[in-house]
Amino acid sequence: MWRNRSLAGYVPAAVLFVVLIAAWQALLPLLRIPEILVPSPSRIAAVLVSPEIHWSYHIGVTAFEALVGFLCAVVLGIGLAVAVVMSRWLERLLMPYILLAQIVPKMAFAPIFFLLLGYNLAPTIVITFLVCFFPMVIDTATGLASVDPNMRDLLRSLQASRWDILRKAELPASLPYIFSGLKVSSTLAVVGAIVAEFVSARAGLGFLILNAQLTFNSTLAFAAATHLVLLGAAFYAVIVVVERLSMPWARGRARG
Repeated sequence: MWRNRSLAGYVPAAVLFVVLIAAWQALLPLLRIPEILVPSPSRIAAVLVSPEIHWSYHIGVTAFEALVGFLCAVVLGIGLAVAVVMSRWLERLLMPYILLAQIVPKMAFAPIFFLLLGYNLAPTIVITFLVCFFPMVIDTATGLASVDPNMRDLLRSLQASRWDILRKAELPASLPYIFSGLKVSSTLAVVGAIVAEFVSARAGLGFLILNAQLTFNSTLAFAAATHLVLLGAAFYAVIVVVERLSMPWARGRARG
């Protein structure tokens, strides 16, 4: 019953999507908009499944870059957040650099990364990592610091070590914050990979979009952008599923 209610909540959005696509298809000939500028949904759909374009290869390249950069950001971001929460000295030492890394425009340094690391997948992965890293560190650190001080005092009174407090109180309490960071970073990973591919790439969805721009192939650009949206949605959906499996108590509250 709860699942049915959840699915029913998306019906209005689905109906709106169908209406917008239908209006798009119908208004193009009425407004006499050249399809070289704005292609019709039917043409985009045809290119989406065209065997002439190796979609699986280009999607795989972008997905690999986004996934590796995202996973590196998750592992190092959570690890660094734990370190700065457990050590005030590390927090004072590292947090200014973490903030600086967020403020600095990563894309402005993309050409430098390509010069240093070569014109391969490595610079794109590094840029994706930098884009995803900050939300993971900040959200995880905020979650770890959100534990009730009385809970920490209770565990200390029971002779719990610092690692016991982290494992039994702080990490469980920080799960909602961690998954919030995961959701933000999962979408930023796709954005970071695409923007890096715009700078220099030999494959990937960003490569297709850039080539479509140079050849005035708007249909290909729209089709590649559609696959990009689907890829980002898939990343986000995986995080949502893992969140529901990891925090069944949150699902129970939503059901109630």
